[in-house]
Amino acid sequence: MTKWEYKVLKQGIGIKGANAEEIEVELNLWGEEGWELVSIERQQNSLLVVLKRPVSSPRRREPKDRWF
Repeated sequence: MTKWEYKVLKQGIGIKGANAEEIEVELNLWGEEGWELVSIERQQNSLLVVLKRPVSSPRRREPKDRWF
């Protein structure tokens, strides 16, 4: 079974909104590092981006580290 790690990014987009070309360049850079886009959502003046990639070695978290 594949184990995943996730990265959540929040990027300000300013008054004029997001530039599609800039988003594409940024996503391609993350993709070169093995990250895959899971979702992207606009929130007022920012974008919330969720990325995932397979974990190369299993990590174990202690119960105190869980936030839910």
